[in-house]
Amino acid sequence: MVRSSTVFQLTSLPYELLASAPVWERHCAQMAAELPRDARHLLDIGCGPGNSTIHLGPRAVGGDYAMAMLKRARRRGVAVAAMDAGALPVRSGSLDGITFHSVLYLVPDRSAALREVFRVLRPGGRVVLLEPQEGLRATLLGLARALPTPRWALTAALWRTMSKAYGRFTADGLWAALEGAGLRVDKIEESLGGELWKGRGREYDDAFERLKAIVRDADALRVDLVICTGDFTQLAMEEEFALARDALAPLGGRLVSIAGNHDRYPIDGRPNRLYESYFPPKLLPDGIAALDSCGEVCWPVITRGRIEKRELDQDFANKIVLVHHAPVPDWPWHELRGRKALLEKTRDAAAVLCGHKHERFRRGNVFCAGSSTQRGHEGYWLLELDQGRIVSAEQRRP
Repeated sequence: MVRSSTVFQLTSLPYELLASAPVWERHCAQMAAELPRDARHLLDIGCGPGNSTIHLGPRAVGGDYAMAMLKRARRRGVAVAAMDAGALPVRSGSLDGITFHSVLYLVPDRSAALREVFRVLRPGGRVVLLEPQEGLRATLLGLARALPTPRWALTAALWRTMSKAYGRFTADGLWAALEGAGLRVDKIEESLGGELWKGRGREYDDAFERLKAIVRDADALRVDLVICTGDFTQLAMEEEFALARDALAPLGGRLVSIAGNHDRYPIDGRPNRLYESYFPPKLLPDGIAALDSCGEVCWPVITRGRIEKRELDQDFANKIVLVHHAPVPDWPWHELRGRKALLEKTRDAAAVLCGHKHERFRRGNVFCAGSSTQRGHEGYWLLELDQGRIVSAEQRRP
């Protein structure tokens, strides 16, 4: 295995360009916010071109083994020092805080590096690390989240590739390594691959409150049913399902829902049953039929759906048909396979209600809800039916 410092010595310029992605910078700032407010003596180990060090303030020092990286950090006004993480040139008990931004996994002797951290921290000092997480799920979800932003997608792909080569941590493994060095662990939480309710970025920061606003509208409008055609979550995490259930709880039996492709992201390659745990299956009201376009497992990035022919062997006349994937033309990796057969079989249906696409539209008897909690696109369809026919259809905002 090539020493990581050699790799970064040769690739300092492209690394600086990739590491300047807004998502990366945002997490540098979040790491800095975890340090004590009164911290004065700070060290950023593996500072690279200085992205992370800048967020620590003017008194921070950036340390790195690759001289090419230190030169780039110095150009940004960062105080730098050449150092080996396994033998820090720092007095014992002299630092208030230390940061490792995606560094520890690259260190040849991780235990020695952590023992050095313990040695140089003062009593009550704090170390904050961001490390790539082991597992296929973390890789797929991280790449899925990065896909809409090409530069960040490239950064994330290279980060996952390199960390696989050098060896990532599991949460338990990182906890054990930290405590084995004498450090007390306050918390370990997901970051780049799984921010709760923020898997698609800042446009979904207020998703929980928007969902509750839609529920309040349902009460004010005295609707009989509230139908959700999937994607209660971004990452199929238990915390997301719990928040969605809490927000929708006031609806009681008026809620009718099906799982979306994000709700079916696997756990360690196996089917994820959290949707059924938080939204247990129940009999559908008369006049409603549900089709499963997701299957047991949906993978990030390749999000196409499929309707099995056997599911179409029923009478849909005058019914409301629920399906997650929209039966309209779409990207090859995002489309619904079997959509033409579905549209043919449901041409006499009262309505086909769907989601998946991030736009709200009507095409014939197909109604797509879009992304109801996306900032700037909040909303839903208010439908009135009479004897199996749509009497009125209105787009509304909460």
